[in-house]
Amino acid sequence: FLSKEETDIIALGEQLRNQIGIFIKRRMKADVAKDLPEKHERKVERAMPDIQASRYAAEVELAKNEELEGVNRRNQILKSLWAIRDISDHPFLVDNQINLYSSSELISSSAKLQILIEILQKVQSKSEKAIIFADRKETQKMLQKVIFETFNMAPPSIINGDTPSSKQKEKSSKLSRQQTIDRFQNEVGFNAIIMSQLAAGVGLNVVGANHVIHYSRHWNPAKEEQATDRAYRIGQKKPVTVYYPMAVFPAGLKSENGTHQKSFDEILEILLSRKKTLASSTLFPTDQAEVRPDEIFDDVFGNAMRKSENKPLSFEDLGKLNPRLFEAYVASLYSKQGFQVYLTPFINDKGVDVVALSSSANYLIHVKQSQSVVSNDAIQEVVTARSYFENHFSDKFNLVVFSNNNFGSSAITLSKSNQVEIIDKVNLTKLTLEYPVTIQDINKHESQRLMKI
Repeated sequence: FLSKEETDIIALGEQLRNQIGIFIKRRMKADVAKDLPEKHERKVERAMPDIQASRYAAEVELAKNEELEGVNRRNQILKSLWAIRDISDHPFLVDNQINLYSSSELISSSAKLQILIEILQKVQSKSEKAIIFADRKETQKMLQKVIFETFNMAPPSIINGDTPSSKQKEKSSKLSRQQTIDRFQNEVGFNAIIMSQLAAGVGLNVVGANHVIHYSRHWNPAKEEQATDRAYRIGQKKPVTVYYPMAVFPAGLKSENGTHQKSFDEILEILLSRKKTLASSTLFPTDQAEVRPDEIFDDVFGNAMRKSENKPLSFEDLGKLNPRLFEAYVASLYSKQGFQVYLTPFINDKGVDVVALSSSANYLIHVKQSQSVVSNDAIQEVVTARSYFENHFSDKFNLVVFSNNNFGSSAITLSKSNQVEIIDKVNLTKLTLEYPVTIQDINKHESQRLMKI
């Protein structure tokens, strides 16, 4: 029966229970804990900021075009999947760049972090407490930093695999898990604690918190439920609210079949819901209800993003690129010519968009995507930037300005007097034919863009 798609798992489970219930009794928490307060679950969605969506899309393109087999294919699947998971939490996690940014910059770059801060602000307004679940140490440290700086409070405690499970000797300054929780609960008013789902385990009592936020989801719904039960258990006096922040794509973004394009968080939520239903509807729910990487990979990297063609881009295609990808296109052109290239940050780039290095010559390139004739400003920006980059790299640079349009007469005059090479639409059309660039090339360079100079 189970192999048939039309089988009603819930009905079949109930039928089996009724037939053997006289011999085996399965006790459900909802059946025996009648005095528990209400529990509310809320899925909170937020569209990804541009920088998060761009980093996500670049990683998807990289994974989809890996032509690997066997063990190498498996390794690439896992590597790409972990990267997408990290990007969904925060785009700067994947490159270990969290410490380079202020809390306000981190919040503005992540949909889930924005949701978290808004939830905590409401919790603070009620003088209540929250548990935040995140399974990776890098994410935990980021959350600690942002909460500390945003709410002007003591850094929230973190309970993970490094936290001792039992009481320490008197001379040890490191608190055990329950000692850390007791200190958290004894604080008057608003407070937050960060925990990994596995370290939370069975047995810890955190009924002082009545808000549970699963910032990162555990792929086993049973273990996620166990984590929630640290707050939703006997002794809890207040209604418990469980939040699931989700980073999603903008509403207008469609998949190949014309439906809403689902993000990693949405796909994982669907799979977890199915697993949870299966576990609750079968006779012996076990840890086998965990989402496997191969279950989620095809939805994330296959159907979730429109397949890119390997056909080289024409000059007409360049006008359809957004400014970030047009810069990445220029980086790809120089990479095709053997240069080592760096895409500078999209904001605060010092006037240079691409740095191209080789043993014979180095270039500072300003990229100007324009619907009108290019003015003096583009020339002036790259000229002004020269001293900074020459000091930074301790080397000399040639200057170039790229555009998909023509340059005005004054810009041409200024470029000659400052020895700036200009590449206009005529020259760029020739380069598109001489050095074919695909969207995969562009996304590869965009995914490696520097976040700070």
